[in-house]
Amino acid sequence: KSEEEASVLRFYKIVLSWDYLRILKEAERKYDKKKPDGDGSLLKVKSRYTDVDDYFDVFEPLLFEEVKSHIIQQKDEEEETVWLQAIVAECNEINGFHLPAIICLNADSVSQSDLLLVSTAKFGEGKHLPTAYAFALVDHRQNDKIKLRLYLSGEIKSYNVDDVRPCQRLHSMLPIVSEVQKCVYVLKLCSLSTILREYVAMRSIGSLPFKDIILKAADTYSSNAASSWTLPRPLEDLMKREQNESQMDSIYAVLSHKPLVLIQGPPGTGKTRTILGILNAICHSSPPRV
Repeated sequence: KSEEEASVLRFYKIVLSWDYLRILKEAERKYDKKKPDGDGSLLKVKSRYTDVDDYFDVFEPLLFEEVKSHIIQQKDEEEETVWLQAIVAECNEINGFHLPAIICLNADSVSQSDLLLVSTAKFGEGKHLPTAYAFALVDHRQNDKIKLRLYLSGEIKSYNVDDVRPCQRLHSMLPIVSEVQKCVYVLKLCSLSTILREYVAMRSIGSLPFKDIILKAADTYSSNAASSWTLPRPLEDLMKREQNESQMDSIYAVLSHKPLVLIQGPPGTGKTRTILGILNAICHSSPPRV
């Protein structure tokens, strides 16, 4: 249980220290907005790891990139940005986190584990952007009272929670969330419940009885073509028209003799389509699967 709690707190610290505006700027540079939805590429990763830390070094950044993708996707899908006004009711500090309770009316869409943006003013109003803003996680809510979790100690660099850099943006939020009756604005961005479960599962690999299969999958891989399943040519041709190259690579990997295949990709890369293709392949491949 303590290991799981440590993973959860690590996740919170890293995500809550991020700069929302920096994420938006990084996304503008990284993604080609003209690319059709679902035409993204799945990143290929190595299949052999020296130890658990080596595994973490590969997959932890990918999971955090997925969190950023959820944030960006939610912004792109929203037709109208809905800021809610709230009043700080109280604030506590526990284990390096600030836990303010806010009173927010008409916040029916806000639920536990939602990621919010908290600011002194609405973004997009006036000539200048707010200089005091931070991510906040919804820890709990009861009617109009919402308990938030913020990490205001500084920005964490390179996923090293021991490397916390001073940040004026976060420092400016300290007196704001600590002052009772202070007015703030909140914006719902996305839910972190699913990705948090994925993160905890990833961090728990060291305690799994089959961890060696995951870490050393390539060592037990057989390239014997006879041990792989084969797609009927008409079905394969059809799937190639419906799936992109990285999706087909994933399907072929599942049909191979690899003991474990892990497919990871941020929103919009076609994971659901790939899963449907895999199920289709399983039902029609030869020799038949039992």
